Amino acid sequence: MSDIPDYKKGVGVAICSAGPIGTLVSWLGLLISAPSNWRDTLPSLLVVMSLSLFIGAFVAAVPAIFGVSVMAHIGRRSEGARTYTAWGLAGAFGGAIFMTQIAMLFEGADPFLSPHPFVWLMTLHGAATGALCALLARRYVRWLPEESE
Repeated sequence: MSDIPDYKKGVGVAICSAGPIGTLVSWLGLLISAPSNWRDTLPSLLVVMSLSLFIGAFVAAVPAIFGVSVMAHIGRRSEGARTYTAWGLAGAFGGAIFMTQIAMLFEGADPFLSPHPFVWLMTLHGAATGALCALLARRYVRWLPEESE
């Protein structure tokens, strides 16, 4: 019996779900800012979500592999790191940091000292997407053989 956690499914789910979840988070942000035209954006949302599967998988591959494997190995040593709360917080933090760095590449701004709304929106977008992907990935990570589905 190996004490290495089984996290391959979790990595795959996190990578494949990052694009559609990110698109859905963006669409919900659009609904908050302009709630009257949600019916006009629904058909294009479905097309964009199908395309975002590939783009999101490309962007999220390295952060998802790193985040899921690190949390799985920390969970091997600590019961507290196996909780959904820990995974959600780690995903939110990791997603926020990753998307802040991406936004800074495009905006060329300091995220905490500048009032650029683009950087703040990308940080919030990354936190929401990272938390949701981490919670979904946690669902498929197993530490013991008897935990398998």
